[in-house]
Amino acid sequence: MTPLPPSTRWPSGDYIELAILQLDESLLTTYFGGKLLEGDGVGLGPWRSIGAQLKSGSVIELISFLHQQAGQFTLRLDSASKREEVIDEVIDSLGLDRSAVLWVAQSGGGGRN
Repeated sequence: MTPLPPSTRWPSGDYIELAILQLDESLLTTYFGGKLLEGDGVGLGPWRSIGAQLKSGSVIELISFLHQQAGQFTLRLDSASKREEVIDEVIDSLGLDRSAVLWVAQSGGGGRN
C-alpha cells in the first residue's frame, strides 16, 4: 500500500464503507512511516485516518472516529472499485489475521449519500 496525499479525491467521486477492522493505530503509523491525519467531522466528531492506494490500484481509506471502540478502523473503498479482494489485500499488506475483520458490508456497502 502506498499512502496518498491529504485531500486526495475518490476517483469515482464517492466511497463505500466496506468493513470494520480491529487494528492498533501504531501499526498504521509504523507501516506508513508517519502520523495519521486528524480532523473533526460535522456530526461525526473527531477522526484519524490515512488514505492509500493498493497494489491492485484500488483507493482506500482507513478511518477511526472517537466514538468507535479503541482500535477499530472503518475501511472505505472507492465506489467504482471491485470489492471482492480488497479486504484480503489490506489485511495481508498489514500482516493482520482474518479475525481482525469485525464486520463486512453486504452487497453495496454504506456510502456517504
